[in-house]
Amino acid sequence: MPAEGDPNAMVTEAVHNFFDYKAELVRREVAQLLRQGRISLAIGLAFLALCLIAANALGGFASGTALTVGRESLTIGGWVAMWRPSRFFCTTGGRSRAAGASTATSPTPRCGIGGQGLKGACHKMEMWRSHNVKKY
Repeated sequence: MPAEGDPNAMVTEAVHNFFDYKAELVRREVAQLLRQGRISLAIGLAFLALCLIAANALGGFASGTALTVGRESLTIGGWVAMWRPSRFFCTTGGRSRAAGASTATSPTPRCGIGGQGLKGACHKMEMWRSHNVKKY
């Protein structure tokens, strides 16, 4: 605690306290975003597994056109359910914008799941999206 009459020490302590508070807020936000990302990933993987199991079960019944369309629809639907979790981890690497992982300013996405192969896939996905999505 600074001396009562020293304004420089009081200001210094106030600035330190302010930035400690802001750092704690960012840590909490990052923890919440990571928790939300893990939950979304778990739900997406479970839904994908169910869709693939259902598609395989449907494929075992017959080979008609309607069943083939149904099987493929289940497969596509399962992968579409993985879009948001995979985008979250590919564009932010599991980190929030407040922690310095802004997707708008990053030249390449930060992949937090693993290896160089995934980084390349994320980069290609983001490059394709940036060139093929119409800006309104």
